[in-house]
Amino acid sequence: MNVKKLVMSKKLLVLLIATVCLLLLGTTAYAASTFTDTVGHWAQPLIEKVAALGIMEGHNPTTFGPDENVTRAQLAATEARAYDKQAADTTKLVNDKLSTVDRTLALWNIQPGLGTVMIEYGNRMARLWFAGNAGNWDMAQYQLDEMVEIQEVGETTRPARKAMLKAFEDSFLTPLGTTIAAQDKPAFTTAFNNMIAGCNGCHAASASADWNSYQFVKIQKPTNDPADYIQWNTPGGTGNKK
Repeated sequence: MNVKKLVMSKKLLVLLIATVCLLLLGTTAYAASTFTDTVGHWAQPLIEKVAALGIMEGHNPTTFGPDENVTRAQLAATEARAYDKQAADTTKLVNDKLSTVDRTLALWNIQPGLGTVMIEYGNRMARLWFAGNAGNWDMAQYQLDEMVEIQEVGETTRPARKAMLKAFEDSFLTPLGTTIAAQDKPAFTTAFNNMIAGCNGCHAASASADWNSYQFVKIQKPTNDPADYIQWNTPGGTGNKK
């Protein structure tokens, strides 16, 4: 059986790689290369593209050798670099698309706003109060952690509110965490009351396209157990957090 040796010229490989680049990466213009032996060559624009992308390299800054045959090692290296480039660009495209608020996308429009986020926030806040008063400090810390986490959802879906939310966290939630760590119930009560006042202050200072202020949203320290199925005063309520 005769096995023919695979022979491919650089110009054919350039054509194949550049075609893939055009399909996947678009028609972005790239700076001219410094190769002197590609000037006037039919593949010069394509060579400049794959060289600028780092997919193919020349012998040196001025010599590419466009009509030379490609070795198996060169072919393998080129394939690997092309794959890495395509994978990196795809990852960036997806990350950029999902990390940038775009109200023209249906997926972004169904993300919860602060009105939805604050329902869960208030739920965790009430549980935090009952846990702290029962001296169940691990539960109190857990509820505080959940408050911070749900707040971060609001910071992502409503980026215009991010600075305000982060300031609230630093001014009121962080001090609450300090009292929980110290297992200091009087200090916890004071910090909780400060947080309530801070919440109402934020509501009064906030506005939107539909409301001049949210001062009508006034919260208070909870009087009823929001989760009476939970035993707040329970043994082993401290020392479990890593």
